[in-house]
Amino acid sequence: MRGIVIGAGASFSESLAVNAPIEFQMPLVKNFARQTWFDWDPGIYLYLYLLSININVTDTTQMNKQFFELEANGDTNIEKFFEFAWNNRNHPLVLQQSSLPGIEIGISPWENMLYHSFGKPLHFIMLQAFHENGVGFVRFIESEKIIKKLNKDDLILNLNYDTIFEIALQQNSLSFKYEYIPPTSNEITVFKPHGSLNMLISKDGYFAFSQPEAAGHSIEGWACFIGLVPPRLNKNYLQHPISAQIMANMKSHPKPNILTFWGVGITESDIDLNEIYKDWSISVDSIEVINPDKQVADKVSHLLGKKVDWYPTVDEWVNV
Repeated sequence: MRGIVIGAGASFSESLAVNAPIEFQMPLVKNFARQTWFDWDPGIYLYLYLLSININVTDTTQMNKQFFELEANGDTNIEKFFEFAWNNRNHPLVLQQSSLPGIEIGISPWENMLYHSFGKPLHFIMLQAFHENGVGFVRFIESEKIIKKLNKDDLILNLNYDTIFEIALQQNSLSFKYEYIPPTSNEITVFKPHGSLNMLISKDGYFAFSQPEAAGHSIEGWACFIGLVPPRLNKNYLQHPISAQIMANMKSHPKPNILTFWGVGITESDIDLNEIYKDWSISVDSIEVINPDKQVADKVSHLLGKKVDWYPTVDEWVNV
């Protein structure tokens, strides 16, 4: 059984495959804000973050501009911002702003920010890059190459919020189930511990996944985007009950004997994920990394203490 870990680089490669304009290419950690905040902003959270690094700006446009410059120069990134925002989600100024007229009641300031400054722009980019009115979603060429090497009992650990890979599975007539639905035989299992654009949260805290193509749509009593776990340093899945449940279910799943990383960056702050990788690596026969950056393969090898086969492109991996 193969286990495939899918990261942001995979979705980015699909952007390149369809020649998406730069402004509609799926974001990476290094340019996340510049790609997603072109028409949105995190409001008071960004003001407080900039203030914490001695930048006092109140104009929304200027706040975004300041962060974009810091991000472009490598002085900060989206993970640092969201770590700050999470730790200050109950800051008095945040709570004060959430009580202003026009703010939706029943949704926390953190959830409101996730919806407008994270999930919504990500979904917008996905539609602009890959969806054609009257036609539907394009074929996801890179994902199709991966899918052709899958077996029906393989597992997918998808770290992305978009539903690109799941749509590609459907386009190739491969049956799959999200982790919370007990899989039957001949079904691929998809785990998304960071959440998904098609994940809905009920007022009572329950969650469910809609069809991948229906990402961004909600129904009465349920909301989309507010259950996402954004990229942030030192995140702990125990702080997010839904993610904790998904991770627990994944740990009880049969372990793969082939481990493939596609478009994944390895960071020490991903403690929970790294523990999963280490646990899987004990019983694997081979470890593969598909990434143009060989340093990622070296990091995986160092983390797991095992030999890693490196493939700069999906095509080179397919042709082995």
